[in-house]
Amino acid sequence: MKMAKLKKVVAAHDAGKIINPTLFEGQIEGSIHMGLGYAISEEVEMENGRPKSTRLRKMGVLRAKETPDIEVIGIEVEDPNGPHGAKRSW
Repeated sequence: MKMAKLKKVVAAHDAGKIINPTLFEGQIEGSIHMGLGYAISEEVEMENGRPKSTRLRKMGVLRAKETPDIEVIGIEVEDPNGPHGAKRSW
């Protein structure tokens, strides 16, 4: 069976005031990569409560070439209660 290939993911997030745009984009890209792996390819085989392998490839972690293009859109709606307008994460 041939699996469909995802070409692009667009993620828009309201983060309040984005203090560090590079860090913000990296966090979103990383979470998308992890989520896609969990959803479509990752599987950790266990034996006696331990992983059978510690090789990421055998666990199904997506390689960079398998990751679709990711477009991150930061929506800045300042939070009046957050530090410098940023939203709190807790």
